Amino acid sequence: MVQVGGLATGLDVNSIVGSLVSAEIGPATFSLDRKEADYQADISALGTLKSALNEFKTSLEGLDSLSDLRPRSVTSSNDALFSVSADDTAVEGSYDVRVVKLAAEQQLMSGTFASPGADVGSGTLTITRGSDTFSVTVDAASATLEDVRDAINNAEDNPGVKATIINVDDGTGNGTDSRLVISAGTTGLDNTLTISATDDDGNDDDAAGLSLLKYPPTATGNVMIQQTAADDAEIEVFGQAVYSSSNSFTDAITGVTINLLAATSDSGDTASVSVALDSGAVTTKVNDFVTAYNSMMEALDALGSYDATTEQGGVLLGDATLRTVMSNVRRELSTAVEESGLAFTTLAEIGITTQRDGRLAVDSETLSDALASNFDDVGQLFASSTGYAARLSTVVEEFVASDGPIESRIDGINSQLSDISDERAALDLRAEVLEKRYRGQFTALDQLVAELNTISSFLSQNLSSLPGFTRGNSR
Repeated sequence: MVQVGGLATGLDVNSIVGSLVSAEIGPATFSLDRKEADYQADISALGTLKSALNEFKTSLEGLDSLSDLRPRSVTSSNDALFSVSADDTAVEGSYDVRVVKLAAEQQLMSGTFASPGADVGSGTLTITRGSDTFSVTVDAASATLEDVRDAINNAEDNPGVKATIINVDDGTGNGTDSRLVISAGTTGLDNTLTISATDDDGNDDDAAGLSLLKYPPTATGNVMIQQTAADDAEIEVFGQAVYSSSNSFTDAITGVTINLLAATSDSGDTASVSVALDSGAVTTKVNDFVTAYNSMMEALDALGSYDATTEQGGVLLGDATLRTVMSNVRRELSTAVEESGLAFTTLAEIGITTQRDGRLAVDSETLSDALASNFDDVGQLFASSTGYAARLSTVVEEFVASDGPIESRIDGINSQLSDISDERAALDLRAEVLEKRYRGQFTALDQLVAELNTISSFLSQNLSSLPGFTRGNSR
């Protein structure tokens, strides 16, 4: 008798049990697989939706600033004299500017010392720059030229005064001399320096000890000398004098910043500052907005589309969240801006219209005319408090926020995926029980067949021993 797998029946029990278990468990497994695939597709689609909205929201950041949407282009006719920049308050026009003088930082230099490590003297130096005053104490153990330099630079209440040491030829061919240079650290007449000394040698007015570092000096000889005087910058705008403590002028021409680089040598040598409305920059921003909007809507349309030819729909076809997003965005686009005094209150008035397919298009001629007639109001249409950038950004943020409907949907689906994992675990346990039961049944069958085979063999042996029993075919 042939046996398979050790069974008296000769049956392939492993294959049979596997088939029986699969037949019973398979439909439930298939259902879970399909649910899991659908849930994963939904999560991916919602992620695509959120990504598209976030990209559009990012594009709106270039449209929420009035200064960015009312740009001025400004040029200098002589970049060697000064550079210029302008904000959105600058008035277009041309302005004649002459650079009379640059601002200067006061610099003081001491007399000569043998080396940076030469002893100066101890006591207290009090340094005043404009309205700021600070003091440094020089004790007898740290009274070298280097120590004085470090004490000034490291003083906690130092407003910005700088001290350094220069080493120069002594003029006799015998080596170098060291000198202490103290600089105001900033330009302008309001930042002049005065230095007083309380000298431990008991005489604050002689040419010895810390008295050597006083300014103005009260003695002659090896004392502090002014190398560069503090001075304000001066320019003339249309022949009218304007002064600044620095080389930057921010209020000489409204909205224009002039940074001086050099002074003119000829009193009649002027340069011009030209301010113009930068329509090109605004046009680019408007077109970028339209492109960003169309890209977002293309992504959203794909998620909710239906192809009649292939009879295939987008993953979010009929989805309520997707419909609400698209509806709210389109509603904001079609709602006028509530800002008093604006020349334009709708996008259509500056040439942005909605096409039959839901995409936006720009009429460049209408936009150009709007910029020419009311340049600043085009910017206001987007960047005012009730403008399109702020409103659209608010609408999008409601959906992409961490506690918004899209993230809530994703959290809910992830919870359902977790439930599927639990169902799979339960199904695996059920499969184990089924397999155990079926194997038990086949084991019992095998035992029964084995017993029957034994009986059959016994009967055959006994029958063959009976008188007159012969084997053969019946006729």
